[in-house]
Amino acid sequence: MKQNLKTILISLLLIVTVLNLPSAWFSVTKYFPKLGTSVTEIAVTTRLADYPAIQNTNVNNLNAGKMEISTTTLPLLTTLANQTVTGILTTGTWNADAVTVPFGGTGATSFTQYGLLLGSSTNPLHVLTDLGTSGQTLTSSGVGSLPSWTSVSVNETLDFNWTGEHTFATTTTATSTITDLTITGSNKISGLAMASSTTWTASGTYTKSANVVIIFVQSWGAGGSGGKSSGGSDDAGGGGGGVYDERWILASDLGSTETITLGTGGAAKSSVGAGNNGGDTTFGSLLTTEGGNGGGGGADNAGGGSGGTKFVNINGLYGAGGSNAGEDGIYSAAGGGASGASAFIGGDSYYGGAGGGAASNNPSFAVGGTSAFGGDGGDATNSGNAENGVQPGGGGGGHFGASNSGAGADGQVIVTEFF
Repeated sequence: MKQNLKTILISLLLIVTVLNLPSAWFSVTKYFPKLGTSVTEIAVTTRLADYPAIQNTNVNNLNAGKMEISTTTLPLLTTLANQTVTGILTTGTWNADAVTVPFGGTGATSFTQYGLLLGSSTNPLHVLTDLGTSGQTLTSSGVGSLPSWTSVSVNETLDFNWTGEHTFATTTTATSTITDLTITGSNKISGLAMASSTTWTASGTYTKSANVVIIFVQSWGAGGSGGKSSGGSDDAGGGGGGVYDERWILASDLGSTETITLGTGGAAKSSVGAGNNGGDTTFGSLLTTEGGNGGGGGADNAGGGSGGTKFVNINGLYGAGGSNAGEDGIYSAAGGGASGASAFIGGDSYYGGAGGGAASNNPSFAVGGTSAFGGDGGDATNSGNAENGVQPGGGGGGHFGASNSGAGADGQVIVTEFF
């Protein structure tokens, strides 16, 4: 057997030599392209005796690196030239280049922490690396420029009209000048907390509290007293009511203290004649509120005393007394006293003191007027003393007879502090 094999191999070698056959015909790689493993090629110089060992090694390598046909996977195939894959990647790690913007990527591989991403057409996204400082806002710099962080500021030269409720929370105290402060309807100063409200029913001193921003002063002048008549055709008019006034005053315009002097009500008349005028109320030099006038007396058809005529800030009203032709006191901010003719009633008031009632020689007498926020006027009499006005600022009633007329009521001040 061995002799036969030797004879066959020698014959093959002679055929190759005589016929000059190409050695590539015997190359394994010619018929087995490099797919899964490497093989050793047979060269011209390869000895015939080495061929069986080389052949066996190549066959073993091909068997170890073979690709098995499967319906779903090729387990050992990892790379292949010109390979095209479609579908969704569900596993693995992306180790290729950054995905560019035209294909839905960012075009970048890293970003500044907390930086803002800005579009840049089809170029990679731009990162705004400037993070600004706390409280700043991102502000546009116009077309073609990057936005920037800027601090918020308020243009104090502009006029601001707030239609709703605004709260200004701050611990900073600033001094400024308010030339016109108007508060109407349900509007209010939101950022100020009312600390206290103090009422003066007698003269005294206001002491400014620490850290106060603004105060609101409400003031009433004193009422005038009613007139007195004793008989015959004489009549006695009611005293006029004191004026009401109010004022917002900045703390910077206040002294450390301000003297409050309340107007004194007109004294009652014990003798025939016109009533006494009510005194003015003052808050330092910053506000003066006028008192009402005394009612007429000791004359036929004596007129009522007019309410104080100086009136500002509250619709510009004043209180006119009833004329000696005979009429009620005028309804206004400071009620006028009633005319003695036919014993008319005192004038009503809304803010200030009301006027006193009148007494006539009929004989008859009338009640005093009423006030929403001030004092009522005193009633007139023709027996016994007439009624005094009610604080703040009510006018006294007139008297026809042997007793006294009603005295006017003193003024009053209320100060409310805001912080």
